[in-house]
Amino acid sequence: MAKIEVDPKEEEYYREIAYYEFQILRFKELCGDVIENSKNQIRKKQSRNVNELEYDQEEAEKMIDQPESDDEEEKPIYNPKNVPLGWDGK
Repeated sequence: MAKIEVDPKEEEYYREIAYYEFQILRFKELCGDVIENSKNQIRKKQSRNVNELEYDQEEAEKMIDQPESDDEEEKPIYNPKNVPLGWDGK
């Protein structure tokens, strides 16, 4: 077999392209499921009618208006032996 002479700069250019192609394919392999799920969710949102969109918006507004209850912070800490508490309250 005859060896083909390639300019070193050109060879470096093709190596760089191959490296980037490898990285892109690896990234697609690792994140493919997340990307597909995101695309499906967007398609689902785009296919909703006006009534469904208004309902979702009302539900989101209700969630924003309701304050979160911090039951743990409201209760006094159970400490029968009066042991000093740490920074985390334990």
